[in-house]
Amino acid sequence: MTRVPTRVPHLDPVLGGGLPRGVLTLLAGRAGTGKTLLALQWLFGNASAEAPGLYVTTLSEPQEKLLRHLAGYGFFRPEAVGTAVRFADLGPTLLDRGPDAALEDLEALLREHEPAYLVVDSFRALADLAPSADRFRPLVFRLGAHLATLPVTTLLLGEYGSREVMETVAASVVDAIVYLTNEVDPDRSGRRSLRVVKLRGSGFLEGEHPLWIGDDGVRVAPRTTTPERPATYEPLTRRRSTGVEGLDRLTGGGFLDGTATLFVGEPGAGKTTFALSAVAAAARAGEPSLYVSFQEDPNQLAATAARLGVPADGPVTFFYTSPVELTSDRHVLEVARRAEACRARVVAVDSLTDLRAGAGDRYLAFAYSLVQHFKDRRASLVMTLESSDLFGPVRISGAGISHVADNVVLLRYHEEPGRLATALTVLKARGIEHSREIVGYELGTAGVRVGGPVAGPVFGGDGG
Repeated sequence: MTRVPTRVPHLDPVLGGGLPRGVLTLLAGRAGTGKTLLALQWLFGNASAEAPGLYVTTLSEPQEKLLRHLAGYGFFRPEAVGTAVRFADLGPTLLDRGPDAALEDLEALLREHEPAYLVVDSFRALADLAPSADRFRPLVFRLGAHLATLPVTTLLLGEYGSREVMETVAASVVDAIVYLTNEVDPDRSGRRSLRVVKLRGSGFLEGEHPLWIGDDGVRVAPRTTTPERPATYEPLTRRRSTGVEGLDRLTGGGFLDGTATLFVGEPGAGKTTFALSAVAAAARAGEPSLYVSFQEDPNQLAATAARLGVPADGPVTFFYTSPVELTSDRHVLEVARRAEACRARVVAVDSLTDLRAGAGDRYLAFAYSLVQHFKDRRASLVMTLESSDLFGPVRISGAGISHVADNVVLLRYHEEPGRLATALTVLKARGIEHSREIVGYELGTAGVRVGGPVAGPVFGGDGG
């Protein structure tokens, strides 16, 4: 099956590799969801003088206004207008003579221009001006039958709600339905998404996929899923230093390279410092790493990293995203892209607590997919998670994440005479023997200094 690329970053994987050539697609959604922009991005990205595109308007924006709006987007090619991409307006015919005459004019345009790509914006206008649904139904089937005889891939744009889209006459005629939304989120200004409702003769990635609009046009972040192929479970033997001498001692030389380590602790217990220490150790060994933060900006992180011995020109990439703007699917995609770009051998995510806030019910799926992604690439993943069990029994199983990580280190406050002290223990370390001591540690400008065993109860209750 030959595919037509959408020219929308990351949308092709959602569609199983792009739109099958020759299909008739209904691109639906309410006003303001990005239908016109996505269609034009597809058209300008694919059309050429040899395989032209035709954009037919009905009662939508006039061509001059449309082109003015397009001028600011990176995909727009003004030199293609009138050659590779042609515009036609059926509005006057539709208003004066009705949908039957408009359809006749459309068929004439197809004979005249012989396009390889066609967009009709808006198809809903034809239905709204038809005398009745019974009169409109034959027109839809006539259009579908006519397009099926031509070597043209078509997008029909329509303003439909999520429920009514499947009740339209077009739903039974088209080969594919792609639905766009722009819903108001209580915590954000809006949340755009894309969903493939049907795609005849092809598999596709189900579910809602975040969509956003920038200077380069429309982008899509495919919904995060578990990798289809299993992780390559080759024996792991190489140790990777945690960057903290005392913790390396407890683990017999560091955790296994290519595993996922989780630091769990209350606010201020040093989770970020431990994560930065792992990145610093990789940098000192000349290995590239990526540090992902939701709380501290890159300048602040770079200053802390410098105190831990990371060279100013060291191979460390810092990536910061405000938790207020966090869209988990989009963020996981960006983390994977940046890690690949810098060929990171260590990736730190600080913290999963913020990821959980942005992911909602899909939090565990995100975490598992993140772990499996880097396991498949034999990269070490370091994660942090905030615990709210201040002075009480430690329970991390309720967070649902402890089984996802290979290694878990618990960081804990405890009381000593006249002061609040910190202690840690290695709860688990997959594939290696490790000490079960509970040891004290201190945070300083040079990093973490691990001391000796701590007397008395520290980790009360269920360690999860």
